[in-house]
Amino acid sequence: MVAHGLGEELHAKDPEDIYLAGLLHDIGILVNGILLLEDFRGVLEEAVKSKLPLEQVEHLGFTHAETGRILAELWRLPIELAEVLEHHSDALQQKTPSDATLLVHAADLACLKLGLGYGYEPELGEAGELPRIWETLVPRFPTARAFNEESALRLLTHLASAAEGLAEHKFTPVVTTGSHHAHEMHPVKPGR
Repeated sequence: MVAHGLGEELHAKDPEDIYLAGLLHDIGILVNGILLLEDFRGVLEEAVKSKLPLEQVEHLGFTHAETGRILAELWRLPIELAEVLEHHSDALQQKTPSDATLLVHAADLACLKLGLGYGYEPELGEAGELPRIWETLVPRFPTARAFNEESALRLLTHLASAAEGLAEHKFTPVVTTGSHHAHEMHPVKPGR
């Protein structure tokens, strides 16, 4: 959702492809978590303890990004999408990053920085600072130059907040009281 919003704001090509890439970029986490339950639990615990990004502590012989690419290939998804899944964590290392890869990478970093990640805030260094994240978009997207630092940060924060709001709305448990009419259903707010 954040990558898609960035794509629309910056007039990127194929916003629907960017939306799908944003939704699927971390699918390798789900696959590794299911297939390698204990090993991947150890990876997650190490990431939380060390406050390092997940890909820096994935000592399984492969990363969730590589698992995502393999899954995309098995599902016969377009090669462009498979490449986004593989390079979303290291877009600037990709030989020729696509618009989708750059946007998903920027959205992923912004979400991690703003607390929408894996349940902890990894230390991302200078690359994870919101102004630096925006700077990575400027060479590819000329419309990004029209944003000053304040407006760019406001956009990133707004998109991340919208994604968080949607997640809370969709994934908040609902209990019914009395009859089973929809107007009598009340969301249960998770304890914070």
